[in-house]
Formats: sequence, C-alpha cells, structure tokens
Amino acid sequence: MPVVEYLGKAPKIHPDSYVSPNAFVSGDVELGEGSAIFDYAVVRGDLSSIKIGRYSNIQDNCSVHAGVTPCIIGD
Repeated sequence: MPVVEYLGKAPKIHPDSYVSPNAFVSGDVELGEGSAIFDYAVVRGDLSSIKIGRYSNIQDNCSVHAGVTPCIIGD
C-alpha cells in the first residue's frame, strides 16, 4: 500500500482501517476506525488536511484532494 509522507506530513492510519495495495495515500490524511480506501483510489492531503471518518470508505478509482480548506468525509 503506497502510503507516503509529503512536506513533512505522514498519513495517520487507524489500525482497524484498510488501504488497498493498489491505492495511494499521501500527506496530511487521517483514516478513522473501520474506514477503507479501495483499489486505485487516490487520497492526497498536500494543500490541506483530509479526514476520512469512522466506517466511511473511498471506492475504486476515486480521487480525494483538499484545496484551501480541509476535506472531511464522514463523522
């Protein structure tokens, strides 16, 4: 699973979450309990933070990218 630090910020992945080996997660990203990132999804917290809440998921081939303000999905 490509989980990459970007500009000194590393993703925080809850031990009970799932990231597909084919997904890409980088930067200021937080994955909550039971959350999931599926095949070929991209979650990039490079400009601002991204929080994927508990039991939320990002489906195949989706892209999540925060602009000037944080992106919060779930919770």
